[in-house]
Amino acid sequence: MTLDLVERPAAATTERVLVLLPGFGDEPAMFADHLDVLDPDRRWHVAIPRPPVATDEGPAWFTVGDDGPDTEQLTAAVLALAATLADLLDRFGLEPDDLVLGGFSQGGAMALAAALDPTVASRPGAVASLAAYLPHRHDDQDLTLLAGRPVLVAHGADDEVVDALLGRSAARSLHRGGALVTWSEVDGGHAIAGPLAATLAEWLAAVADGARPSDPPV
Repeated sequence: MTLDLVERPAAATTERVLVLLPGFGDEPAMFADHLDVLDPDRRWHVAIPRPPVATDEGPAWFTVGDDGPDTEQLTAAVLALAATLADLLDRFGLEPDDLVLGGFSQGGAMALAAALDPTVASRPGAVASLAAYLPHRHDDQDLTLLAGRPVLVAHGADDEVVDALLGRSAARSLHRGGALVTWSEVDGGHAIAGPLAATLAEWLAAVADGARPSDPPV
């Protein structure tokens, strides 16, 4: 199963694909409305999947109970996302290194879950996790799978939904696993607009230029 997508083509020939995962309860528009900031020169073919799980609050990647993320839902979402990534790369004749996977809030956690899942064949060349956390699937995660790859972990210092400490903890764990982590704690709360969007835009531009940014937490 692949996921429903909202897409914006690159301005020229597609050389790279950016997949952005909305947060809990969010439609793809939450990212689509900010693409002129995130990718002003349209250097990326952007694809924004709609989360597959229906909840009273809107679409989600998984629900969360007292024991954390619903394991079956998270596993199914990873499988569907993996199929979607493979389909996008096949469509454009690109390699996984030409793919960047990013997400906000639960979407950022989902991006990390997929990138660290050993069953995902089309592992992205870089990952961005905004206002998010590292899901607890210890048996299914291998932090070394992102070794040598750029990973942005950015968080609002005043985030009232996901504590910035969870973002910093994820950044440190990924750095220990060998990822080229950029940790950025910016002003603001739990919102993609403003400093978080600017941080992602700057990092994406660097990755598109072929850079391998790294500024891990101290």
